[in-house]
Amino acid sequence: MFKKETGMSLSAYIVQQRMDEAKSLLLETEMKISQIAEVVGYMNLSHFISMFKKINGTTPQSFRKKETV
Repeated sequence: MFKKETGMSLSAYIVQQRMDEAKSLLLETEMKISQIAEVVGYMNLSHFISMFKKINGTTPQSFRKKETV
């Protein structure tokens, strides 16, 4: 039912929301990437980085550098 309404599965929606929050934190704070990973619900930093790259096409560190130039 959720997929019918949104066009994506519930788990994909949750991941997207976490990544949107992570992008905001990367741009608006000076928090360490490991802290951001924990805030958005990832206890494993390498898993967070790989998911971030899968969704956004770049690593969190590269995203922060590119967007703050």
